Amino acid sequence: MFVTTSHAFTRDALGLALRQDIVALHRNLLGSWVKGAHLETLIPLNGSGGGTKRRPFA
Repeated sequence: MFVTTSHAFTRDALGLALRQDIVALHRNLLGSWVKGAHLETLIPLNGSGGGTKRRPFA
C-alpha cells in the first residue's frame, strides 16, 4: 500500500502501482479512511488506478 497526502498520483505512479499490485490511496481517500471508511470500500476507488482526484469524505 502506498498512501500520499497529495491530491493525486501521477499517471506513471499509478501505472507502477498497477504493475506491482500496490494499492495507491491519495489524500481524499486517506481522509475517508481516517474518518472510519473501511479500506476495502476505498480500494476500488483508487487502488486500481481508477477514481478521480476528489472524493467525498465518509
